[in-house]
Amino acid sequence: MFRMTWKFTESRASALALCILGLLFSSGCSIMGREPRMMPNAQPSPEVLVEQVLEALARNDGGSLKNLALTKEEFCDILWPELPSSETPNLTCDWVWNTFGPSSLNKLSQTLGAHAGRKYQLVRLRCVRGTTAYKSLKVHEDCRVVVGDDEGRERELKLFGSILEMDGQFKLCNFIVD
Repeated sequence: MFRMTWKFTESRASALALCILGLLFSSGCSIMGREPRMMPNAQPSPEVLVEQVLEALARNDGGSLKNLALTKEEFCDILWPELPSSETPNLTCDWVWNTFGPSSLNKLSQTLGAHAGRKYQLVRLRCVRGTTAYKSLKVHEDCRVVVGDDEGRERELKLFGSILEMDGQFKLCNFIVD
């Protein structure tokens, strides 16, 4: 009778570990939980996001600024379901977006009017109202950007409202700063 033996060696242990890691990463880590959600134009950190905002302002590029903020689909599919307001009867995502979306675009236009063509250097970002954690995301609220201007002076600017953080990605929630 033929008997097969398995001798566990270091090289087999390494091969097994690599197989397990390969399975985890090829499945998008869904074995360890939900798959990461992707947001187009999201940035890998809040600082990189703000640098992109400052660069778009310097170029007077409203399209790029708009792309750094949540779209209606992202707002309704990602942020809205986790907000307490979403449980309010007769309050829909569409109504909220249609109410505040135009205000955000108006503020974007005002921000461009006030800062277009200016070359600011990011000194730091601070979010005055801190961070609110929800089930699968965080919102950094009432953000202020401290910049160095062309003359070397530091200024604190309110260029946008809050920043959404989800799955290691960062995007502006809107341009409303009031």
